[in-house]
Amino acid sequence: MKETAKQSPQLYPHRSLLWRIAAYMLSVSVLTVATLSITSFLIARSYVEQGIFAQLSSLVAAKEDLIEGQLQRNREHTMLLASRQDILQMVEAEKMSDLRPLFLSLVDEGLPIVGMTLFTANKTPLGHVGTPTETLPVMSARTAIIPHLGEEGWKGHIVFAGMQGEEGVSRGYLAVRYSEAELLERVLSADILGTSAEVLLGRVQGDELELFQHKHTGQFKKPLYLDSVEDQYVYGDALALALKREEGVHKAEDYAGERVFASYRYLPTFGWALVVKVDRTQALSGIFALGATMIVISILLLLLAGFLSVILSRDVTEPLRKLIRRVSKLGPGHWGYRKFAHTGDEVEVLDRTTADLAKRLKRVYDNLEEEIKEQTEALKVEYEKDHTILESIEHGIIVVDKKGIVTDHNAAAVEIIGCHPEESIGMKVTEIIHLHGHKRPVPDKNHPVLRCLRRKKTIRSVPEMPWSLHQLKEDVLIPVLLSVTPILEGKKVLGAIAVFRDITEERRIDYLKSEFISLASHQLRTPLSTMHWYIEFFTGADAKNLTDEQKEYVKEMDIATVRMAKLVDALLHAVRLEGQTMKAHTNHIDLRAFMNDMAEELRPLAKESKIACDIHIPDKACSITTDPILLHIVFQNLFSNAVKYTEAGGQIELTLRTKGGKCEISVSDNGVGIPKKDKKRIFERLFRADNVRKMDTDGNGLGLYISHMIMDTLGGSIRFTSDEKTGSTFTITLPRKSKKH
Repeated sequence: MKETAKQSPQLYPHRSLLWRIAAYMLSVSVLTVATLSITSFLIARSYVEQGIFAQLSSLVAAKEDLIEGQLQRNREHTMLLASRQDILQMVEAEKMSDLRPLFLSLVDEGLPIVGMTLFTANKTPLGHVGTPTETLPVMSARTAIIPHLGEEGWKGHIVFAGMQGEEGVSRGYLAVRYSEAELLERVLSADILGTSAEVLLGRVQGDELELFQHKHTGQFKKPLYLDSVEDQYVYGDALALALKREEGVHKAEDYAGERVFASYRYLPTFGWALVVKVDRTQALSGIFALGATMIVISILLLLLAGFLSVILSRDVTEPLRKLIRRVSKLGPGHWGYRKFAHTGDEVEVLDRTTADLAKRLKRVYDNLEEEIKEQTEALKVEYEKDHTILESIEHGIIVVDKKGIVTDHNAAAVEIIGCHPEESIGMKVTEIIHLHGHKRPVPDKNHPVLRCLRRKKTIRSVPEMPWSLHQLKEDVLIPVLLSVTPILEGKKVLGAIAVFRDITEERRIDYLKSEFISLASHQLRTPLSTMHWYIEFFTGADAKNLTDEQKEYVKEMDIATVRMAKLVDALLHAVRLEGQTMKAHTNHIDLRAFMNDMAEELRPLAKESKIACDIHIPDKACSITTDPILLHIVFQNLFSNAVKYTEAGGQIELTLRTKGGKCEISVSDNGVGIPKKDKKRIFERLFRADNVRKMDTDGNGLGLYISHMIMDTLGGSIRFTSDEKTGSTFTITLPRKSKKH
């Protein structure tokens, strides 16, 4: 019961339905409020901007009408003055005393006149009242208006009007200077748009845009030059657009780099640009305040929505939470469940289903207890059987997980390894199975168990690489035959099983066989040598006393004797290498000279079989320390095999290469090659491939076996690549300095 209570699920999991419903409702509320708020703000801002654009457009139009209307009135008033008879008489009589009373009377009438000047028909000044006008401009019409700009901007303008007599003859000119103080006060006023509003006047001066009427004019006492008109036009400056006779309202940056709304018009009388601008931030301050208000309201609405979401979610999920509490109590001894929901919805259906399920679970549980007891007893019996079988096996068995950790073993494994049965569980397999190959420890990365786990393939002992196991108890090396098989689930490796057995007795028998072969070979060498001497005697001086048939017999005897002697020598080499009685006697040799000597020695063998022989030796010297006699045996075996198993007309290549601290000698042929199924046994003792047994029946299968053991003795290696019917390449690798024995 306690165990059941511990394993019962949480009543209210981290992601309960209550909070999920509340989160969904709150998400919908957030999305709705955010969408409405943002949409309302954008619409309101759009309407506000349109209103500002309309206000700016109407204001700049009113400013334009004000300026152009004032200029037109001043032009008409000046033309009326120029047509007065008293003015004509003053010019004809060159009497200027009457001009002052006229000037004063005009000033009293409220006209913004600050000076009057009369000119003769040949444009010579006759006199003036107030501010004088020095020169008369070139006039293409009866009137002309010239603006007057001072240090603080636009100060006024001068209207020139021609005076004509009765016959249309020019009798002189009148220049009236007007002040723009009152006009500018009205023109430059834009307080209706706020404190950031400003009215600008500009013109083209040379090819530059000159801004001469702005709020900084009084401060700096000079106009502003804003780059060329063309560049400012491309940039979208409002003054440049107006000077190009365009008009409109847009968003832009002003001369100070501020972001503004600007409306612009062209003043045709002077060719000036008129711009009314207002700072965007100030113009939209109201809409920003509205946005802040909407954010506050949205937050309050979201808080209210969250509160309502929790309340509604709690009310909706209360029957489900009650159902969870009652279901969580179901278990052994508490299968009773009474229906409680009468909501008429899915919860009531679920409540009825749960009550029915509780009844069924009670019946199943009662039957399941008996079945579990029976299955448990059966599993115990099966386990005892498997355990007995495992312990009765004489082979050592060790089970490891995917990381190479020992998880189980049998008694035979503990006996062979000599380890403590309890301490070995949980240790790394490399700490339990200490393998040696040719009396050298096997590195961890090459350990067969770890290789099996990496490659997911079975690893077995091979004859050319016998393994010995270091027994911990006796501190001796025991020869073993090892096989490691991976435990796979599909392509996933779960672990491996290592099976090994002590083959000390087999090794002892092999040793006895080798001793017998060695003894027999030694005993055979003497009679074979005697037979060979007598055969040479018969083929020598006494050969003339033999018949042709007898000579043929003697020749066959000589061939058989030589073949038998070679076989005996090969057996002796194999026995000495297996017993490690053959030691390497190293000398310092030039490998290039060695290769040349070997090639000259063996080239006749290739020539006799009609096989070409190519030698590739580098120009750079290659000196090594090794046993030349043993190397001679290996080289002779490889070369003779290449000749024997290459048909007439074939080719053999001998290649010498140096790689770092090692030298490589390769013997390549284009002969029959090695079948794929025979490659793994090619270095076994007395083994010959099927395809070569048909070609050469005299082979003994010891050449490659002896060569492999010699290379191991010299501290080198031998490898090959081969394709059937294509040829083979055998490569021996030697260190520059041979290992010491």
